[in-house]
Amino acid sequence: MPGYDRRRPPADLSSPQTTQPQQGPTTDRGNADSARDIPPQTEERTSWLDAIFGRDKEPPAANNAPTSAAPAEWAQVTGGSLLLRRGARGEAVRFLQQQLNANGASIDADGVFGGGTDRAVREYQGANRMTVDGVVGKGTAARLAGVSAAAKKKPEASEDRARKQDKGAPDIAVSAGQFEGEGLQRAVLSVALDVFVNGWKAGKTTKMIYTIIDFSMPSTEKRLFILNLEAGTLIRKELVTHGGKSGGNQPTKFSNREGSNQSSIGLARTGGTYEGKHGTSLYLEGLEEGYNSNMKDRHVVMHAADYATPEAIKANGGTRLGRSEGCPAMDPRVAGDVIDTVKNGTLVFSYYPDPKYLEQSEYVNG
Repeated sequence: MPGYDRRRPPADLSSPQTTQPQQGPTTDRGNADSARDIPPQTEERTSWLDAIFGRDKEPPAANNAPTSAAPAEWAQVTGGSLLLRRGARGEAVRFLQQQLNANGASIDADGVFGGGTDRAVREYQGANRMTVDGVVGKGTAARLAGVSAAAKKKPEASEDRARKQDKGAPDIAVSAGQFEGEGLQRAVLSVALDVFVNGWKAGKTTKMIYTIIDFSMPSTEKRLFILNLEAGTLIRKELVTHGGKSGGNQPTKFSNREGSNQSSIGLARTGGTYEGKHGTSLYLEGLEEGYNSNMKDRHVVMHAADYATPEAIKANGGTRLGRSEGCPAMDPRVAGDVIDTVKNGTLVFSYYPDPKYLEQSEYVNG
């Protein structure tokens, strides 16, 4: 079996674990110096045969069910001071396994970070365009818990059915997994569709054109998606910038504060156009207090910019798109068409798996 030497058992797995886990690369490079590895627990004695082939008995079913209460150690993981990797044990590992299962994995939530958990973590990191190292730190944990918080309420198919059965909702011809091949993640679109329905029911729009900006994706990929929810089509996808102080290629910081030079997350509504220094530009109205409600005061608008082009990525050595002061800027060759498509009262949802936002937003949760 890969990962194990069949010639001899792992060193002293029949006795309590006291050795430190091996060091290696981490997903959360910004916290690598301060983060510590979770030490293996010493309470449980496990034979080396069990370690390879699994226990004779299945863990209780409840251990595999998603839990709404994260253990105290999980906050250390999301805070960047604790790393989970192969060999770790405990309630934080069990919670990690439950979150992985809520996102499509099928592993035992037994609190032991073994080969199955390692593979599930690497598959999740790869599917979400993260550094694939099998180490769970701040970045992986925040994204995993954030998507789970919004997505674990109902399986994707039943969420689609629930939207269709909602008498106050519009007739949406899009399902959550419909555009995965175009780069729009199932979990992201599922959250975005709930946001649209709740915005519609709140009277924020009467139009079925919907823009989704997925800030969990790097700037070097097309992450602005425009959907026709009535026709069930993807109209276009484009490159779009984030704020200069939100991060490099991958944004991680967001703000509603004037002068922050960071992007905002949450639901917004388009207004009319005006002619500015970037040509035709589009007013945006933030609809979420505390997250993007200062967009007008911050002069956050949709506009064209030479630093939002494939050529700009090449000029930056292929490492990132240019960055704005918080505006979603686009390639001048497409910006006019995009603005003309979404202007005058359509909804724009800027997504990032921030656990606090996903728990608090009235549009996410209805």
